[in-house]
Amino acid sequence: MLSPLNTDLKRKLASLIATRALVSTLLLGGATVMQVKAPGSFPVDPFFLLIALSYALAIVYAVTLHLVDRHRWLIDLQLACDAIVVSAFISLTGGITSLFSLLYVLPIVAGSMVGFRRGGLLVATLSAVIFSGLVALQYLSAAGLIHFSWMPVDPNKLPSRSVAQYIVLLNLFGFFGVALLSGSLAEGVRSVGARLERASTEIADLQALPEQALIARFGKFGQRLAHFAHGEDGRRVTPDRPTKSISAETTFRQDTGSGETLREVAGALADRVASQLSRKDLAGRSVVLKLKTSDFRILTRTRSLAHPTQRADVIFESIAAMIDKEADGRTYRLIGVGMGDLGEASAADPTDLFGFATAGKASLSR
Repeated sequence: MLSPLNTDLKRKLASLIATRALVSTLLLGGATVMQVKAPGSFPVDPFFLLIALSYALAIVYAVTLHLVDRHRWLIDLQLACDAIVVSAFISLTGGITSLFSLLYVLPIVAGSMVGFRRGGLLVATLSAVIFSGLVALQYLSAAGLIHFSWMPVDPNKLPSRSVAQYIVLLNLFGFFGVALLSGSLAEGVRSVGARLERASTEIADLQALPEQALIARFGKFGQRLAHFAHGEDGRRVTPDRPTKSISAETTFRQDTGSGETLREVAGALADRVASQLSRKDLAGRSVVLKLKTSDFRILTRTRSLAHPTQRADVIFESIAAMIDKEADGRTYRLIGVGMGDLGEASAADPTDLFGFATAGKASLSR
């Protein structure tokens, strides 16, 4: 079973793969238009080869996505390849005179998304080294000290060395500034997520303790704490309003996608809801299933009954049917069972001709 961390990481990597494919498509379209309107404005063969390479890398990343759990170095390799591809694109569009050096921001922000501050700084460092080396090679080639056929240089189009140094330093400052800012934002989001996870775990720990254990540890307040942990509070609410719904929910110690586990926990919750309905002399016609996914998305499903009920078995029957539809491979961190459309218990579970209580035929709504 995947942990929430691995699920979140894979979701981020999948988003990055889609973004790479989108950027490659935009570059392909732009290059095609430029070539039609201004033939010879840039080296065609290496440019289109670079775009093809970007598509190929996106496919490789997608195929190897399931391996990142065991081989985290694949993530660093993806980010390094992004920086290299951006550097190649900048080299083809003029190097120091390229208008596209801002593209380095994309792999740096991506590094912060999946690797937080460390990831952003690593990609920024690699980008700084490659960009500085690329500019140095341009000026060495312009001076006639070296020559690369794949990097033609016109000395007349290069800025002076002092201007080039200023441009390089300005870009390096931007690289690390973006890395620190995006890394800090990512760390902040991770910290909030960790606090939410701890809070959920603490509530789950309280729910797992017997009521008598809490009473022994905290005295009279322990009994109230046990009820609060399960979402039960018998205190009168002012202003006094009619009860519109009754529910119970619990957070799993570990995210689960097992239909059997979901049904087992839902059965206990249905018993608690039925007990509250009986205690308050109420019955409900709408059965509600609440699920919170591993990425904190809340799903609510409702099933309407032909007659009001306060029976746990009738509630569970509807809940089980809805769980069967939602146990589709997703993992869940929380499950809740509720009853709505409440009324007096006198109308609940009418008997049929044979004297058995029935809830009638249910209809499903979303």
